[in-house]
Amino acid sequence: MTLKSVVDLLNKQKIIEGMVRTQPMQRHELVEKVVHKKHLAELQTVLASLSVSEIGKILAELPLDDARLLWQQIEAERLNDILWEVSSSLGADLAGDTEPHFHAGEVTAYELVDGRMRISRHQAHYACRSKGRGGCHLWNGGVFGEERL
Repeated sequence: MTLKSVVDLLNKQKIIEGMVRTQPMQRHELVEKVVHKKHLAELQTVLASLSVSEIGKILAELPLDDARLLWQQIEAERLNDILWEVSSSLGADLAGDTEPHFHAGEVTAYELVDGRMRISRHQAHYACRSKGRGGCHLWNGGVFGEERL
């Protein structure tokens, strides 16, 4: 699915929903609600088939209002990963003050002790993309003591 396909889907939805609003009919609100839900389901299906990288590229190319509509349809579990794919300014427009974060991970360290390799594992925590902090840093509280790598 490409940017063009997503844009075509969004435009089709706007046209159909506009037509539904202007047509005189019984149960107008019900029809409008059903059409809107159908369009959101189509959008969610498309998003589920795309990688976070593809979604990030699409969000960057869309007008902000369309990007916000698309953002609201993304599964909550994928939002953090997608924030890494978009610019900081677009991420702020879409997610407010929410910043992308790394999950805690395990780091394996190797060191030579008395001619033998010693392996040690410890938890590492990452900080990145914060206002006021420069760059990404790995904070290491294990083998190497409290230091910044």
